Amino acid sequence: MCLIAFAWRSHPRSRLIVAANRDEYFGRPAAQAAFWDDHPNVLAGRDLEAGGTWLGVTLDGRFAALTNYRNPADMKTGAPSRGALVSDFLTGRATPEDYARQLEKHAMDYNGFSLLVADAQSMFFFSNRGGPATRQKRSWRHCSIGLLNRKRRSGCLTTPSAPRAASFRAPA
Repeated sequence: MCLIAFAWRSHPRSRLIVAANRDEYFGRPAAQAAFWDDHPNVLAGRDLEAGGTWLGVTLDGRFAALTNYRNPADMKTGAPSRGALVSDFLTGRATPEDYARQLEKHAMDYNGFSLLVADAQSMFFFSNRGGPATRQKRSWRHCSIGLLNRKRRSGCLTTPSAPRAASFRAPA
């Protein structure tokens, strides 16, 4: 199961702290996290089959991460790659809110996903299996492969205590 745990503006020295895993089929090739030759500002792994990514940051403080819904009964053949959602945000100029609002208009073209997009000013969560895009407030959250059937805010669970996780500090 894909999982992202993140702290947005809840630590005095780090704007964003992320812990995540990628649960993908073994046969799907991927490159480890590195700065991209075609976009040297982007630090991310790369899906070598479709060219997108599942999690990345930029030198100017943009961040995006994605989890997939794996429901074989709901899979659309020929759907666009969900990894393009992350790479398009990282290489683009849209604000997180503008990107999420534009994505809402054609989100059902994709197979199921949950997406986080952020810059220095804001973070938004959107899932094409949930409600509208929502601005994330300061807190620790966990997002998994699906919208969990528990009390949640913005599609992610809120936890009362912070998990222990390594951090990556984007430039201020």
